[in-house]
Amino acid sequence: MTTIVQPEINAVALANIVIPRSGTLSNGIPVHIIPTQHDGFVRMELVFKAGAIYHNHPLVAGVTAALLCEGTRKYTSAQIADIIENCGAVIHHDTEKDASTFCVYTLPAYLDTILQLFSEILQEPAFSQNEIDTHLIKNKQEFIINETTVRRKARNLFQAAIYGVDHPYGRHAHLEHYDSVYRNQLIDFHRDFIHASNCMILLTGNTSDDVIKIIDKHLGTNEWKKPLLAPQLDMTPMPLIGKMHFVEQLGATQNAIRIGKIMLKRSAPDFKGVLLLNTLFGGYFGSRIMKNIREEKGYTYGIGSFMITFNYSGYFAISSELKPESTNDAIAEIFNEMRRIRDSKPDIKELQLVKNYFLGDMVRMFDGPFALADSYRSLFEQGLDHNHFIELIACVKQMEPNDIKALAEKYFTEEDMKVVVAGVM
Repeated sequence: MTTIVQPEINAVALANIVIPRSGTLSNGIPVHIIPTQHDGFVRMELVFKAGAIYHNHPLVAGVTAALLCEGTRKYTSAQIADIIENCGAVIHHDTEKDASTFCVYTLPAYLDTILQLFSEILQEPAFSQNEIDTHLIKNKQEFIINETTVRRKARNLFQAAIYGVDHPYGRHAHLEHYDSVYRNQLIDFHRDFIHASNCMILLTGNTSDDVIKIIDKHLGTNEWKKPLLAPQLDMTPMPLIGKMHFVEQLGATQNAIRIGKIMLKRSAPDFKGVLLLNTLFGGYFGSRIMKNIREEKGYTYGIGSFMITFNYSGYFAISSELKPESTNDAIAEIFNEMRRIRDSKPDIKELQLVKNYFLGDMVRMFDGPFALADSYRSLFEQGLDHNHFIELIACVKQMEPNDIKALAEKYFTEEDMKVVVAGVM
């Protein structure tokens, strides 16, 4: 008879944490260098405080970022694409609530060529009206398709419900917004937010002195510096009145639900402990709500809870898609699980299992140069550093069942949770 011996479980050690080193380019741009053993490529990410929250029109930040690679004073969009392809490089962009990012992947041998082009992309975009029109037509069609999904409807209504429809974190694009994006808006937004005084750089892969010199040559010039604006952002939440909110999607075969509330920024003292609480409640496949709603009741194939952090806020949410006839029962069971975790502390065995999962998941956050860069980016954006990870590991290891119960009593309060359903009644 074969005896199976379970391997010893080793909690993540502090040695797993790679500590970046930081410096600046000649013009003062902060550079965070993440050391790795991979020197065959360069991955450079520029992060600008130029997200959707910095303009009243919800599309302007994203369209501005998208149009940068669609033509400059010297190059057409086709010529830009050809240069990037011939060098075997990749440049992509992303715009979220707080930031617009531009990520460059290239071989070290082509770094000088790519950064010469990239510098012009950032500093001298053409904003051709033809390219603007083409982009808006394409994305308008994608928007029409995506807006029919119950998941998208639930997410948008949920954020509006907890923050308010006109709040920087609560507003969303509507179809009519695609007909009110103008070239002068993009030019102004680029002038005010895409410049050396409003960004940071994350560098990984090949981080040699030669690589840094080339980056400084193209992006470290003083000509790219501009006065830093201090946008007046009103972050006062104006949540929608009422607890329950419904948005109809005719013909939907499933309803999407979101339940949650504004909770904690990453820098909040309780944030680390609440992360562990969230994992136990709904943050992994063996969580409380997964066992109840999926395994025992069979209301859905998948359900989970998560914490979202922005630069100026953060929220907790539960998300699932399920049959319309199971919606009310599932919502009731979710609140039952909240009451259960408030009323009785988890046993030591369950908590240790959750800790092991949580710490193992942290190891994956540091597995490889791309994961490292992604893990550190949000920390640096929110004014934190590697000590956040060190403190998080220490906090999780020290958490006791009574600590989990106390945090649940403090934060899992039903009366201020918003419930959003998208689909059919």
